[in-house]
Amino acid sequence: MKPSYHVRAFVEGALLLFFASLNFLAAQTEYSSDSIATSPLDHLDNQLQSHLSFAFENSWQINLQNILVERGEATSTRMSSGKGTKVRANFTTGYEQEVSGGLESTGFKFRYNVSAVKPIYHWGALEADHNSGLIILESAKNERVFSFLSLYRVLVNWFVDIVVNKQVANHQILSLAIQEEDLSLYKSQVDRGEVSTDMLANAQLRYDRADLTLQSLENKILKEENSFREAAGLDASAPIVAEAVLPPVSLDHSLLERQVMAFIGEIETVSLQYKSRQITLDQAALNLEKYTVNNRPKINGLIQFRQDSETLATGNRTDLELKEAFAGVQFNWSIYDGGSTRGLLREAMATKRQRERELSNYRDSVTSDLNFLLTDLRIYAQQTLLDEEQLRRDLASYEQTLVDVREGRVPEKTGKQFERNVEVQRAKLYLTRGRYFKALTSIYVTMEAPFILNYID
Repeated sequence: MKPSYHVRAFVEGALLLFFASLNFLAAQTEYSSDSIATSPLDHLDNQLQSHLSFAFENSWQINLQNILVERGEATSTRMSSGKGTKVRANFTTGYEQEVSGGLESTGFKFRYNVSAVKPIYHWGALEADHNSGLIILESAKNERVFSFLSLYRVLVNWFVDIVVNKQVANHQILSLAIQEEDLSLYKSQVDRGEVSTDMLANAQLRYDRADLTLQSLENKILKEENSFREAAGLDASAPIVAEAVLPPVSLDHSLLERQVMAFIGEIETVSLQYKSRQITLDQAALNLEKYTVNNRPKINGLIQFRQDSETLATGNRTDLELKEAFAGVQFNWSIYDGGSTRGLLREAMATKRQRERELSNYRDSVTSDLNFLLTDLRIYAQQTLLDEEQLRRDLASYEQTLVDVREGRVPEKTGKQFERNVEVQRAKLYLTRGRYFKALTSIYVTMEAPFILNYID
């Protein structure tokens, strides 16, 4: 014999109450922002940490930077070669016809010329080139670090967006299910003549809008996941987010604030961005030094061996042969180059002034950015407190509603509406947490945090 409606309703209500209680108890742990350590999101989410480790090895941005480092090595080698000895050889042989003083001769001719040149004194220009080459290589290596810092920020932000939008999709699915029930109810009432067709049409419009909103959201999530995979070098089928959860945030930022102050105070020695700007200034100074002496006389050591041999088959001259060996000093002087060096010198002076201004402004810019981000972080942390409290209230209301549904005081639809309200508030909480972790990520990236650089090491 089948159980009665009331017994079945009681069992279903009890089960709903049981699962709601589990959710409520879980929420007490998940949504409590106690005085936990201020941790970046990848320290709290293993799947994100795995994606970031994979990205350094496989992302196209880092692969490109590796190529640029190789190019920097080649450029450094080329620019440093100016101080070395240059050895050149030239060999010529063939059949020659010669007319000289009315005499014509033909025959085979052989010639070779071997020379070795060693720079002796170039007014420091070659040393400037050598040092510029080293700077180019160091800059290329720094750019690889900066590229990963940027990639780290982008991937964390996309990860946050995916989690938040998946949670938004959760409550949108519940909303759509409720509206679908309303639509089915209105259809039945219209068939019985209890309500007008206008009410059904309005319900259909609301349902269609909700359905399109869900489709748009799902498409947005798909685009974000594809962008994440492309940036991280993941396969097209690789999962990004196992479940839509953002961990609690910290309310105690005292340690982070001390780290920020220490970074600002020691920025000249701890910041790669600062050092990178410093070495670009050094390079501008080296270029200025090189162009200043560009037209001055240059002295090179020269060793040269030369031989000309002619075997004349016809003509009035006998066979000729010339041998020469030379060791000495070569003196070169570019007396006038049409203003080329003067233009290069003015360009180098302007570049040096530009680099000096950029370096002097960098500390103020970083200080302003970090102070702004810290203020944002405190605001988002306080907002999460309000969102967490509201979620606790919504969960308690949902729990009470399930009791009311079980005892028949309210319809099941009301229980679903309260469930949707919980998911809506959960989405609001995740959105605030997402902003918090984005701000925290920007702080750590700006400070070039060692734990981020560890991915590179």
